[in-house]
Amino acid sequence: MSGNYNKKRSSSQKTPSNDNKAGDELALASQYLEIQYKNAEIDAQKIEFENESLDKDFKLANKSMDIQRELLLKKPGDDRKNFIMICTAIVVLLLLIGGFIIWLLSSGNKDYANQILSAVSYIVVSGLSFYFGKKTKTKKNNDISDAEIVD
Repeated sequence: MSGNYNKKRSSSQKTPSNDNKAGDELALASQYLEIQYKNAEIDAQKIEFENESLDKDFKLANKSMDIQRELLLKKPGDDRKNFIMICTAIVVLLLLIGGFIIWLLSSGNKDYANQILSAVSYIVVSGLSFYFGKKTKTKKNNDISDAEIVD
């Protein structure tokens, strides 16, 4: 009988330890699930922040495109204004030089007037040749392809 009692006692001793192990495993499993739940919340927040960031980037890109559109619409007017300002500056400069040459001629300094007139004409011709040379370079058709090497 004592053998049966020892068996009952040993089996009763195993039961509380099995219950402790099951409780510990259940506690670990619940902690693991809580951690996974928190990780899922963090991932959801990251996705939400990324979506907000993408929305902000989209709005910024749209605003940038609107600004670029407005600038391109204003460009022809700005080009005309720049051209008019440059032409006005050139005309004023030529009037000043012409007035100076007339003053030199009226004061009897014909040699100085000829030297200034030749220098101004040289500068004007050089500037115009540079301008038209640059203008024709940009208008050239660059359809020339690389030569093929035939073996």
